[in-house]
Amino acid sequence: MNDLILTFSPEEGSIVLNQGIIEALGRPKQVQLRIDDKSRQLMLRACDLKEEQAVVVQKEDMPQVGGRRLLRHIRTLAGWPDDEARFVYGVYLPDYDAVVFSLTDARPVSELPGYGE
Repeated sequence: MNDLILTFSPEEGSIVLNQGIIEALGRPKQVQLRIDDKSRQLMLRACDLKEEQAVVVQKEDMPQVGGRRLLRHIRTLAGWPDDEARFVYGVYLPDYDAVVFSLTDARPVSELPGYGE
């Protein structure tokens, strides 16, 4: 399985899912995005549009979800000092068919291996 990398771009108001996430979740058209404020974790799982908090996955070539308000909440929750783009690795939980990300582990995108090459 490919690395599961979620990229946050507060400036653009988007959260980008890499192909590893899309493949792990079975190439969904919708995902459910849940944030646990207490543990500062974000969970993504494939879901039906009828489910609560379902978000349509946009763009086949660069799947993304999000919004500026959501990114502001994540930024505040994780304690990021600025609007710099960040990324975080996820962990696939097969029992839940979900990928979980620790928001406090997010690092500036400039530290992503292969960035800028």
